[in-house]
Amino acid sequence: GSSLSERETSSPFLGGSGEMPHTPPLLVSFLLLPLSLASTTFRIGTTEQEGSNFYEGVKFGVEKWNRETGLYSINLTLVSSKANTIEDKMCDLIGRGVVGIIISEQKGGEDPLADSHLATSMCAHFRIPCIAFHPKSTLKETEMVTWIGPSRATLARASSEFIRALRWPSFLIAYEEESEMEEMASLLSVATDEERPIIKSKRIPVNDSQQMEWFLKEVRNKDKETNLVIHSSNLSVVYSLIANGTPLNMTQPPYSYFLLNTDASILQDFLNNVYGTVQCNISALQLVESNPQMKTELALTVEGVFALAKGLWNALSTDPEGIHPQALLCESSDKWEDGDKLNEFVRSSEQVGHLTGTVRFDPKGFRQDPVYKGIARINNKFNEIGKWSEKRGWRFDSAFTNRWKYNVSPNATSLKGINLRVVVYIEEPFVMKKSDGKYEGFCIDLLEEMAKNLEFNYTIVEVVDGTYGIEDESGRWNGIIGVLQRHEADLSISAVTITYSRVEVIDFTLPFMHLGISILLAKSTEESSKTSLFTFLEPLSLSVWICLAGAYLSVSFSMWLLARFSPYEWYDMDKVDERDKSILKHKNQFTMLNSLWFAVGSLMQQGSDVIPRAAATRIVAVIWWMFTQILISSYTAQLAAFLTVERMATPIESSADLANQQKIKYGTLKSGSTMDFFRESKIPIYERMWAIMESSSPSVFVNSSKEGIARVKAGNYAYMMESTMLEYYMERDCQLQSIGGLLDSKGYGIALPKGSPLRDIMSRAVLRLQERTILEALKNKWWKDMKGDHPPCSAQVEGNPTSSLQSVYGIFYVLGTGLIVALLMAIGEYCIESRRGDSFRTQFTLFGQISEWWNSCTGKGGNKKRNKLINIHLDSIANPRVDSTRRGVESLLMGEEFRRLSRLMPFADESLLQQRLRPLDPTRLAPE
Repeated sequence: GSSLSERETSSPFLGGSGEMPHTPPLLVSFLLLPLSLASTTFRIGTTEQEGSNFYEGVKFGVEKWNRETGLYSINLTLVSSKANTIEDKMCDLIGRGVVGIIISEQKGGEDPLADSHLATSMCAHFRIPCIAFHPKSTLKETEMVTWIGPSRATLARASSEFIRALRWPSFLIAYEEESEMEEMASLLSVATDEERPIIKSKRIPVNDSQQMEWFLKEVRNKDKETNLVIHSSNLSVVYSLIANGTPLNMTQPPYSYFLLNTDASILQDFLNNVYGTVQCNISALQLVESNPQMKTELALTVEGVFALAKGLWNALSTDPEGIHPQALLCESSDKWEDGDKLNEFVRSSEQVGHLTGTVRFDPKGFRQDPVYKGIARINNKFNEIGKWSEKRGWRFDSAFTNRWKYNVSPNATSLKGINLRVVVYIEEPFVMKKSDGKYEGFCIDLLEEMAKNLEFNYTIVEVVDGTYGIEDESGRWNGIIGVLQRHEADLSISAVTITYSRVEVIDFTLPFMHLGISILLAKSTEESSKTSLFTFLEPLSLSVWICLAGAYLSVSFSMWLLARFSPYEWYDMDKVDERDKSILKHKNQFTMLNSLWFAVGSLMQQGSDVIPRAAATRIVAVIWWMFTQILISSYTAQLAAFLTVERMATPIESSADLANQQKIKYGTLKSGSTMDFFRESKIPIYERMWAIMESSSPSVFVNSSKEGIARVKAGNYAYMMESTMLEYYMERDCQLQSIGGLLDSKGYGIALPKGSPLRDIMSRAVLRLQERTILEALKNKWWKDMKGDHPPCSAQVEGNPTSSLQSVYGIFYVLGTGLIVALLMAIGEYCIESRRGDSFRTQFTLFGQISEWWNSCTGKGGNKKRNKLINIHLDSIANPRVDSTRRGVESLLMGEEFRRLSRLMPFADESLLQQRLRPLDPTRLAPE
């Protein structure tokens, strides 16, 4: 090739230090002329065409060098090629005698990676010093190429260490190019001190806003990931992702973004002015240190131009022969003779405090110890929070290193001197507020025990929106979960249920109580009405009782009728009293009353003194006995089951029964874990129940458990709540009942912000309290040990395991009614018999004895006796013949009557027996 030097003189600079030589004053005049003639112009080339952004960046760097470093007396001029392929561009530039080539990041063409390899290979073949940007991780050394930017592996290492500092339990890498992901292998092996996070990856759709929206919805709804790592060198892609995420509320807490694009701070105005609702955490790395922010590619391009120019300066300052540009032909095997020398000077050059910090290279051409700045969006502005280097790693600013108001080790055993802010939700019996403004309850006692053991102070605040916390469709959390997520409190000791969705945004300690979802129903008032009076009639239906009464009457009438038909039921009764003429007639014992008595005696299985004699009546009796035996056995079995087994008035016994009916509505607490359980459940029956609850009008969701219990007691409503609170309310209200078993299994835990150093400390404290049975004692205190005279409902059930009097006291009414009816009937019989003046049977009754005693006291009884004696005496006087005979027969009959009465009344005295001798029938005294 031919020499194409455009130097105005061939005199090189003296000295080899790379700085302007010290010139004595006497030599100034001698050197003025050579110095004015020493200004040299060199050509540098770029692989991009004129008018492109990269070409303009190189041109800006050339102009900046020519303008700011005039004392170096080295001017640069930029040349480019209009060829289409990278090979033709390189050949064109080499043929124009360039001293160096700035190779752009190959992003266009059919195979950008192949074009980049071809360009660097041609630099090495023709010995032309080249400046490239980011080396590949698999590249060990490339001749004649100096890498002005750090490698992708270095960026990945700094990013992984930054994510480790964030302590993300999981994150999703959204990438644009698969080739770039190959350089980010270290991101996939991020591990914190505690555990390895769950890492997902997904490719970002570009150039389509609708697909971008679908991509974000899939991340939110399917992947359910709130921590995103955005890996895209195109800032417009990052812009589009955040812009499409804003309407979906994905730019609000709890979402967090880490941008691997080092130009993220340029988006500051966009985040503040265009979409002012961007309030999520956004972090990124930054390589450029200049202010205002310059794009990384432009800054590295300028530094590449400066590195090549300073290499020329060092070469001209060291070698008197200088640098001689040379035009080469691609078809020949020519090589630039000064290329290796200039390449060494380029790699040995150093720029201190430049656009991206100190720029220096190792002998192989790789940049040494690049420094990344960590930036985070704080108070609507990106602030530097730390710096990273390969030797030292991350060194965070002390103002941002500790996100907590306290500095404590996770292995600490005491929190002495620390005041914690505790957020609570008022829910009986966990947290209750007294009239004096102080708090009490199970969780308050637990907090006091932990404060005593760990020696910390605390301040209690109530959650403003009055909910535990649930995630809305946009991914935003409210209630206690939102408060902890925003670091507005240090912890929460309330009935906060540990769920998978909550664990993704906050931390929990070990559970201090285990529970599940139960269904609460009110005991039906129909049950008490059924056992109020005639419970003993319940084993048989009304139709059976009516049929039984009809059968009883039918059998009684059949016995009476058949006894009248059969001659064997008539017989001559034994003579008991000769004065009773009816005894001479034949008798039939089955009168209508006796038939009724026989039937009812058999029905009660007690028998009777009336015995059938004929075959027909005996057949009826046998069939009736068989019928009564079967019926009474069935009744006894049904009554035993009825009195011992408590029957529900409603057919609801499980969640399936509840879902398969429409009369009883059911609901849960609004914005709670129970509601979230049904909403997120994939079990068909729970999905159907959620659809019914969500579409019900009026709403079946309540604002508090007390409101839900009030609706349950009002009727036709089932409240699904956590079993611990259900047990508490059932102990205090015996009208409530639980149906079915637990729908799930979970626990209550102490909630803390994500990454809190207090989690392990609090977990150990909960474990100690559990081992010492303090947690069980606290539960018994607030669940079982009730204040006042009203005992717990469980104690009432345990104290009365058998059937209550209410179940059987109706039969006592029947017994009392029967006794009263019998007494009234006895009085009626006495009154009817006493109207017969010649009846002596009334004298044996209690009323007869009382009446005789009263008459004897009043003197009425003696006159009657005297009258009888007088009558007998007059009769004897009127007929003396008969009188002697009568007296003899009378003495005989009265003697026999006296002996009979003495046998019947062995304890009666003689005077009473004499008074009760029956009058003699005159016909019995007739002479023979």
